[in-house]
Amino acid sequence: MELIEFIKVTLVQISNGIKEAKQELGNNFESPAIINPKTTGGKNWTESNGEVYRVEEIEFDIAIVVEQNSESNTKIGVITSILSAGASKSVAGVNSETHRIKFKVPIKFP
Repeated sequence: MELIEFIKVTLVQISNGIKEAKQELGNNFESPAIINPKTTGGKNWTESNGEVYRVEEIEFDIAIVVEQNSESNTKIGVITSILSAGASKSVAGVNSETHRIKFKVPIKFP
């Protein structure tokens, strides 16, 4: 996969994941949490109905493994263990590359 395609696919999937989570939560002050809430003056807090809420950041650090075997079959998977960025290995005709993506999503908890 070319770098430009990898970046495009990654950003689209992250954006769609955030959008779906916002839809599921309802994303208003009645819901249990608000993803990417509006903040006041660039601070780590938001206000609604006279109440102040702290905005936390959830940090994601994801390893993605791309494997291609000698028959040109390619598999992409997400793993939870932390691996070094850009690692590459070849085992029994399988070429494997590991990439890390790290990003934060602001959220207001109840």
